[in-house]
Amino acid sequence: MLTGVSCDAQIWKLTSTTVTEAALDIAGRPQKADPRNPFPHNLAGSAHIQAKRYEKARENFLAALKIKSDYRPAKYNLANMAYCLEGPEAAKRHYLAILETETNPTKYGR
Repeated sequence: MLTGVSCDAQIWKLTSTTVTEAALDIAGRPQKADPRNPFPHNLAGSAHIQAKRYEKARENFLAALKIKSDYRPAKYNLANMAYCLEGPEAAKRHYLAILETETNPTKYGR
């Protein structure tokens, strides 16, 4: 029997796992339908972060960048992941690299 905080924690874990797996399922559909679109790879990477599968997340973000090398959401997600895993200096290196390669870094685009 589930009670109190442990019940809430178990329900949250089940819900977040279900949502993560659903996001991966949804991301997989357009990957198959349009393999030249970076968005589903970025979505899958975000879902893998939620599931703490960081290497899979990195693979998906890099796959998005392989399709479209200037795809900013994947670049920013890699920088954010570096911040979480390696700290602010690692993130700073990623962001500086983004700024060096961007022609218009103030415009958010796909």
